[in-house]
Amino acid sequence: MTVFPTHGRPLSFEPRSHASPFPAETRGRRVSVLLFGVALLSLADLHLSLMHIHYFGLAESNPLAVLLFSLTGCVSSLAVLKLVTLSTALISLYIVRRSLAAEVGAWVCLTIMGVLGLWWLYYNDAVLGEEMLGPLMRQSGHALLLTG
Repeated sequence: MTVFPTHGRPLSFEPRSHASPFPAETRGRRVSVLLFGVALLSLADLHLSLMHIHYFGLAESNPLAVLLFSLTGCVSSLAVLKLVTLSTALISLYIVRRSLAAEVGAWVCLTIMGVLGLWWLYYNDAVLGEEMLGPLMRQSGHALLLTG
């Protein structure tokens, strides 16, 4: 007779088809990966914001950023604001990364940043277009221009 270790659980012969494809045991790792994606997309957003402010001008729609910029008159204050809010969100979600709320929050943040990335593609194409953005990218040697 063969004995299989059950590690304190009753031996069950039920199929594992009911098992979740996203088990709670790996939630911390998933949330960490999602937060890494949020950080990358947020830094890309900051880079694009600063580039557009520097080269073309940019109408900021965040009222807190507008207030901070009007008080300081400094573009770096916008960068500090974005980095502080990003760090606060990432650290908060990382601390509770094993909870379902953290995973939902991380997915929401990643979705919002992904939509914002798509908005940047639309903005670059619609507002700046090839006639403005193309020569700048060719001159600077960067291959950031995406055309459809």
